[in-house]
Amino acid sequence: MPMPLLLLVPALVQPVPNWDGTYSLHSGKEQVPAAIEKSVSGLNTFMKPVWRKKLEGREKIYDSLLILIGANLTISFGKESPLTVPVGGSVSWKRSDGEAFLATMRKDGETIVLSLEGDEGQRTLAFTLNGGTLTERITVKNPKFTAPLEYTLEFHKSQ
Repeated sequence: MPMPLLLLVPALVQPVPNWDGTYSLHSGKEQVPAAIEKSVSGLNTFMKPVWRKKLEGREKIYDSLLILIGANLTISFGKESPLTVPVGGSVSWKRSDGEAFLATMRKDGETIVLSLEGDEGQRTLAFTLNGGTLTERITVKNPKFTAPLEYTLEFHKSQ
């Protein structure tokens, strides 16, 4: 009865996605203004414009990402300093605008989840790779928001 075992071999030898490379923004940037409005919609008349302006300044959409994965995840957002986080570990990282974060990284099946916690809340970046298309789901939570800030960006791998 060795035949049924041979049928399992292709399922065990699935190709591992090659995450390493540079990705260019393809779409999603246009979602950000509506996502910001939804997040601040339940705030009072005074706080709504304050938080809208803060979010507009903090939601940096980068035209490119560089990703390298091994024992660590190294990611560069545009011209920011690279962020290197051990798989399952955490590090401190400071963005070019001076905002400091505790960065943690984990793999969740075929998804890489990068969490950035700072003074203004938590930003979760969930990356999935399908062929040469990298999808980044961004969720920003802050106790002052009535709804999390959520949007999705799509990047294409550069050749």
